[in-house]
Amino acid sequence: MPALWIDPTADRDLWSIRLTHRAERDFENDASSNLQEQADVAPCDRTILVVDDDPSVLEVRQLLLEALGHRVVVADSGEKGVDLFVANSVDVVILDYLMPGMDGEETARAIREHHVSVPILLSTGCLEVPDRVQALVTAVIPKGAGPSVLIQALDQHLRRPSSNAEPQRVSSAQRAS
Repeated sequence: MPALWIDPTADRDLWSIRLTHRAERDFENDASSNLQEQADVAPCDRTILVVDDDPSVLEVRQLLLEALGHRVVVADSGEKGVDLFVANSVDVVILDYLMPGMDGEETARAIREHHVSVPILLSTGCLEVPDRVQALVTAVIPKGAGPSVLIQALDQHLRRPSSNAEPQRVSSAQRAS
């Protein structure tokens, strides 16, 4: 069974992740395995789009999310993120707020034009996010808060309603009106 160790680095707001294979009994006894236990996202086979202009953030988030059993699609810009969103069936978007070119607000607005109800988790180091931006996203996650905060947000926003109804995509006719 894969084990996941997450250690905060001393000089950065990033988290280093190392994946290894260990015996299941060792995994269960390891104190750091509680992140795996915290990940109560069911089922763990969702598609998550991560959009961030920082390659190290993309890599760390991709490793974490894949270790939790998700399919991860990454984009290093808002423009690429929107293209990948349209091309894939995405269950949730993790979006950086401050990016060159198309920023998080513009990216969230473009995604909402295609899909009004997909959860968008905005990741930011900013202390304040304008109300107009908060209205576009499902949740704001502080950058550097640690993986448990991200896992908790995913758990909350990946749960489907009991009716199993798929979120509604916006048709071309609806966008035109």
